[in-house]
Amino acid sequence: MDKQNECKLFKGFYRTLSKATIKTRQQQFKKSFSSTSLLLRTPQTELIGCRVVRGPNWKWGKQDGGEGHVGTIRNFESFEEVVVIWDNGTGANYRCSGEFDIRILEPSPCGLYHESIKCNECGKDPLYGIRWICADCLANEKKNINLCSQCYNNDKHLVKHCFYRILTQTSEKVLVKSRRKSKKISYKGIYPGARVIRGLDWIWDNQDKSETNSKGTVLLIKNWNIKSPLSSAYIKWDNGNENLYRLGYQGMIDLKSKIDAKGGYYYPEHLPVLGERTIIKKITKNTNDSHLKDHGLEEIHSNLKSKNSSTRSSVENLKMSSNPSLYENGGINLNPHVAETCKLFKINDHVNIDLEFEVFQSLQVGHGGWSEDMFECLGNTGVITRIDSDNDFEVTFPSGNKWTLNPTVLTLASDIPQAFIKPNTLNLSTNPEIILNNTTDFLSTPSNIYDINPNLIDLFSNNLSDKHTSDINLNTGLNDGNYIKQMDLDADKTKEVINKIETFDEQVDKTIRKNSENDVKIENSEKTPSCDNDILKNIENTVDSKNKSEQNIYEDLLNASANGDKETCENILKIQEIEINKLISGHTCLQAACHNGNIDIVKMLLKRRARIEIEASDKDGDRAIHHSAYGNQSKIIEILYEHVTDKKKFLNSRNKKFQSALHIAVCKQHVDSVKILIELGANLNLQDCNGDTPLHDSILTQNDNILILLLNANADLTVLNNFDFNPIQYAALKGNTK
Repeated sequence: MDKQNECKLFKGFYRTLSKATIKTRQQQFKKSFSSTSLLLRTPQTELIGCRVVRGPNWKWGKQDGGEGHVGTIRNFESFEEVVVIWDNGTGANYRCSGEFDIRILEPSPCGLYHESIKCNECGKDPLYGIRWICADCLANEKKNINLCSQCYNNDKHLVKHCFYRILTQTSEKVLVKSRRKSKKISYKGIYPGARVIRGLDWIWDNQDKSETNSKGTVLLIKNWNIKSPLSSAYIKWDNGNENLYRLGYQGMIDLKSKIDAKGGYYYPEHLPVLGERTIIKKITKNTNDSHLKDHGLEEIHSNLKSKNSSTRSSVENLKMSSNPSLYENGGINLNPHVAETCKLFKINDHVNIDLEFEVFQSLQVGHGGWSEDMFECLGNTGVITRIDSDNDFEVTFPSGNKWTLNPTVLTLASDIPQAFIKPNTLNLSTNPEIILNNTTDFLSTPSNIYDINPNLIDLFSNNLSDKHTSDINLNTGLNDGNYIKQMDLDADKTKEVINKIETFDEQVDKTIRKNSENDVKIENSEKTPSCDNDILKNIENTVDSKNKSEQNIYEDLLNASANGDKETCENILKIQEIEINKLISGHTCLQAACHNGNIDIVKMLLKRRARIEIEASDKDGDRAIHHSAYGNQSKIIEILYEHVTDKKKFLNSRNKKFQSALHIAVCKQHVDSVKILIELGANLNLQDCNGDTPLHDSILTQNDNILILLLNANADLTVLNNFDFNPIQYAALKGNTK
């Protein structure tokens, strides 16, 4: 098929490049991966491609075409100068330090987005560009109302409310005044209706009719690819050709405006100024404010309230040690900058999150993510229960929920909440004196109260009813006047302990009485008790074996879920304290059952509210739907689909490699899973970390059945991967002639 026919076939979307152009782009591709080009990207380079307008210190007349005219950031000459190409074709250097000539209108072309945040008005998810949060609703009603720039500028939500502006996930929030009291003007440039000609970066040969000043009309502003929204313009040339051209993608501008069109409205004073430091300001209750430098978490200026304060904060720009030995003496290696003032976190430490909501949410990116249920983390104290392979902490909260958290968000709690304290709990394994010690300074006051299992009281009554009625005389080492409320022992072991207690020296007479509240009072005679070390040893062994058996139970549950052992699963799940969503060896029981296609167990776990959206804690971060796709379990995909409310989010959920379940099904060549995912409405054009769509992957695997399924479902043939190859070019590169 010649190039002309290909252009007609794909309605102009396929770019007909000359051999010289292809050779040039191949050289650019190789150069981009040379060792000298692998440099750290500065925060400024992340803004290349932003759409901008004139700023507060503008003094350059009408270089931009006038107030409200739009341009694009091409590059940065230095930290103080930015190069902007205006839509009218003018390009110049402008100040972005000391004096500020530029404001950021739309950062979406750069790929800046807010993970797990969607616009409450239009539903865009994730929210690209500037994020606007209603300050009034957040303060007064505890509602988190998010708007994208388009909805914000179109006066969605209440215009009398003040908003916070957040440029990036790591930016601090900036309060802006209400829109009702603010200046609002239109922005103009290359927008639908504008007339355009070739621009600075034109490389598309004669698609515009071989004439230097051939004109076209802007029909739409579109995404160049999924990671660069609103970075291209769809043009219809006067010769009838139509195609998509760059308008900010990687700072490239293929077009120049001859007649501007209005793109919409904006509030100039509400926009971020280019050059202002976009830093995270971390605030904790017990430390001074501190800032994160541009290249990440670096130096910390942490002040403890006093030298002996028990409060320590890792948030103050904590940086994890590069030493692979994370665990030393039960703690975590911290940056030397904070080692002097921050004691090491360890398992069972009680921690708070003393950050503002937006900062906390942004720091969760790549560290377990964020969901609406995590609001409970703010204002509550949790306990560190596990440290995973990525150095993130599993923190358990009073509700019983466990969340994977970035260690940098945590501050050691100075006060342990009552939810984590069993009031005056009798800890038999660490305080054997409670039972056996008869010293005068121990259990000397009649006000001490201890917890005892109600079953134990019944056990006392059942075993000794032939000797006593409501009073039970025992020879024990407990002091007079103490109450026992709860002691958590297995019934069999308790009987054994009771038998031991009955053999105590007859010199001491104890009376245990039940009161109206079912408490047990111990009354002591004047005789001196004696001790039996066997009892202590027995009780300690009971507690130790209980801890070991708990770990084994979860391993058994995971194995039973994976192997389809329904009976074992049912028996284990009857235990009330079992945590059905606990990560065991990095995965949940639901994920194991989904992977192996155990439908009955999947249904059983879902009935017990197993969470579908949990990510595995391994390097891939797969969810239940990913595991189902791995195992080609199309029936289970349908079952999971029926149990979720946000079906679109479920189908398009991605792992740490940005792969959807459809990506995995295609790569594994599981035709059944591909078919059901397409039927349910999975997004066919999501791109993974390499920019590849499922269609790209199907070309690589050379599976014709899957390729036909995707093409029949109208998969996009114009999406470019990170190497700037669309599926047709990729097929040519891989030699897949079909």
